[in-house]
Amino acid sequence: MLNHITALSTEAIRIIDLDYNIVYSNKAYADINGLTIENVTNTKCYNLLCSQNCNTEKCSLEVIKNGESNWQRITEFTNQSNEKKYYILNVKPFSKDGLKITGIFESFVEITDIIEKENLIIQKNKELKTLNEYKDKLFSIIAHDLRAPLCGIIGLSELLKNNLLENNLDNISLYIDKIYESSLNTNKLLDNITFWARSQKDKVKIIYTEFDLSKVIREELSNLYDHASVKHISLINKVTSSVFLKNDINILELILRNLLNNAIKFTNEFGSIMISCSQNTEFTEFSISDSGVGISAEKIEKILNSENIESTFGTVNEKGTGLGLLIVKEYLKYIKGSLLIESQLGKGSRFIVRLNNS
Repeated sequence: MLNHITALSTEAIRIIDLDYNIVYSNKAYADINGLTIENVTNTKCYNLLCSQNCNTEKCSLEVIKNGESNWQRITEFTNQSNEKKYYILNVKPFSKDGLKITGIFESFVEITDIIEKENLIIQKNKELKTLNEYKDKLFSIIAHDLRAPLCGIIGLSELLKNNLLENNLDNISLYIDKIYESSLNTNKLLDNITFWARSQKDKVKIIYTEFDLSKVIREELSNLYDHASVKHISLINKVTSSVFLKNDINILELILRNLLNNAIKFTNEFGSIMISCSQNTEFTEFSISDSGVGISAEKIEKILNSENIESTFGTVNEKGTGLGLLIVKEYLKYIKGSLLIESQLGKGSRFIVRLNNS
């Protein structure tokens, strides 16, 4: 009777004795394992599709032995085609005489499609959450960090206009300088927003060319000289000879610019920033050291491992977005580089970028 009923069932069914031997299998169960019924019978249960916890207290046989009358769980199984399948396993005690338990009766119902759809929904929800975070971050930058300097430029322009009417040349020169500096900072912020947005959408195109890194360093230091001079910060270039490498020059300019801006932001007035470089057959390394406020070990851990970097005010209350170091981290991934930070609170920081030469 049992053979007749289970043979027609689409569920995979087997019976196991108290020694973990399969004493009965229907065709559906044998087919899942890629075997015949004869080959399945008398095989140890844990060698085939099972509850994944054989010989442990969570094994279906042990659960029934411990008094459970009906047990269910989800189990997974990799078949002979190396495909992962999921099943609901239902377990009941089995008795030949209806009194003493002689084994367990197990049935497997495949739910692979359901599990895969659930996993797809979970993945899509994660992607949606990431996109929402990206959108919120972008709107926040536009609404606050980009609006502030633009409002500043508008205010300075109004003062400039009033002083033009009064022919106050000293104030006019001062306001022109401030408008210029604010415009440069706004342009830098727009560049960072653009690069960050591209990285979030995986639309970064890497173009490898051979160039002299020392020339790039000189140009970036020159561009930031006025910015540093506002806080009377000395920019010291220790890279006195050519350093040739093959990489994406635009990305390295971006990384260097953000690290230097970060150093200026957190270096006190009349402090110093030094850049140095070394190269061997395997990698090229440049470092930016400052005499600034330093970073705690906890903050370094967050900078290196977190997907979001909280912005903090600079030494003269410069406001930021947290994008600078985030961009450095993101773009180093694209060119297979790495970032190391050495720092002590009150004693300055050293940011080290290592690039593979191959």
